[in-house]
Amino acid sequence: FTPDGTLLSINTVMSRRFGKDANSLIGSCLWDLFPPEVSAVRNAACQRVVASGQPAHLTDQRGERTFRNAIYPVFNATGAVDKVAVFSSDITQEVQAAEEIKRYVAEIEQSNRDLESFAFAASHDLREPLRMIGSFTDLLEARIKDLLDDEGRDYLGYIKSGVSRLGVLIRDLLDYARIGQHEVIPQEVDMAALAQRVWSDCKVAVEESGATLTLTTPLPTVYGYE
Repeated sequence: FTPDGTLLSINTVMSRRFGKDANSLIGSCLWDLFPPEVSAVRNAACQRVVASGQPAHLTDQRGERTFRNAIYPVFNATGAVDKVAVFSSDITQEVQAAEEIKRYVAEIEQSNRDLESFAFAASHDLREPLRMIGSFTDLLEARIKDLLDDEGRDYLGYIKSGVSRLGVLIRDLLDYARIGQHEVIPQEVDMAALAQRVWSDCKVAVEESGATLTLTTPLPTVYGYE
C-alpha cells in the first residue's frame, strides 16, 4: 500500500480477516478497515517506517487474537520510500502456549517450594521422637548392659544402629527435597559403598524375605549428589 494507506495488493489470508474478497479491497484505504484505535497506532508506525526507511515490528491484540506485524519500506528507483509492505501473522496459539508454559512453570515452582517446606517440617518432627529413642536407648544400655547376654547386646546394637541410620535418612530427605532449589556441587560418589549402605538400610526387609545381593565389582566412582 501507499503511505496514505491505499491498498495495492492483498492476499486472501489477510482479506479473510476483514471478511471481504481480496479483489474488492484493492484501491480502498487500509486505515478504514481497522478499529480507529488500531488504525492510529498502525498508521503512525507505518509513517515512521516511511520517514526512516527502516523496518518495524509490533504486536497488537484484537479481541482474543494476537498478531505479530512486520512493516517494511519499499523503495522506488530513486531510493525513496513510496510503498509499504506489511506481513501480519496470527500468533494467538503461540501466545497461549507460552502462557500455558508460564503457568505450568509457576505451578512446578510452587510445588517445589511446598515440597521443601513439607520435607523441612517432616524432618524436624521426625527428629524429636528419634532423639527420644536414642536417649532412652542410651539410658537403658547404661542400666542393664551388664545383665544382657550377647544376643541382647546385639539387639541393643541394632536399635542404636537403626537410630543412627534413620537420622541420616531424615537429613538426606531434606537434602533431596532441596535439590533444584539450591546449587548442587557434584562430588565423587563410591557406588560400591553406596550400594552397601542402601543394602544395610534394608536389613530387616532383607532378613524377612531371605534376599541376597551380588555386586559385580569393581563398581565405578561417579560424580553426583550422594
